[in-house]
Amino acid sequence: MPIIHNLPYNTTQTDDLYLRRDADSGPNRDISYNLGSPGLRWANIYAVNFVGLSTHTQYADVAERFACNEIMSVGDIVILGGEKEIMQCSTPYDTNVLGIVSESPALGMNSEAGTNETHPFIALSGRVPCRTFGIGKKGQRIVSSGIPGVAEVVSDQELTTISPYCIIGRLLEDKTDVEIKLTMVLVGVK
Repeated sequence: MPIIHNLPYNTTQTDDLYLRRDADSGPNRDISYNLGSPGLRWANIYAVNFVGLSTHTQYADVAERFACNEIMSVGDIVILGGEKEIMQCSTPYDTNVLGIVSESPALGMNSEAGTNETHPFIALSGRVPCRTFGIGKKGQRIVSSGIPGVAEVVSDQELTTISPYCIIGRLLEDKTDVEIKLTMVLVGVK
C-alpha cells in the first residue's frame, strides 16, 4: 500500500507530496487510491509521462496554442495565415479555416507557447462556443461568413454547391435568431 505523508491543513501549493509503494506490494498490483478529492484539488500536477486507463475532463475540446496577429475573442473562427501563424477568418466559405478560439480546452497542447492574447488556444475538435450568424437547427453545418471571426449557418441547398473543406463544424443547439451570438458547435466534424 502506498504511504502518503500526512499534510497539515495549512499546506501550501509549493509544498511537495511524496508517494511511495511498500516493497511487498509488487509492481503489478492495482492500487485504488485518490490523489485529492472533489473538495481538495491540486492546482497542478507535474510529471514527465502520464500512464493510465482513462481521463475525465469538465471541458470538451482539444485545442492548441498558435501565435496570432491580433487579439481574438472566444468563439472567433481562424485560418492559418497572416504575419504570424493564425488570423481571424474574414472570407466567406474559406477552405483554409483551421478552428475556433477556445476559452477552456479539455486538452491544451503547446500550453507554454504564450498567453491567450499572444497565442490563443484554437479548438481543433470537440464542443466549443462559436460566434455564429443566422438561423439554424441542431446538426446544421457552419462555414465562415465573411464577417471577421464569425461563422454562418449553411442551408441544406447550399451544401451541394460548396467545398466540404470550408465546413468548420455543426450546430449542437438550435439557433433561433439571426444576430451574431455564441452558439455551441461541434468543431472539426463535417
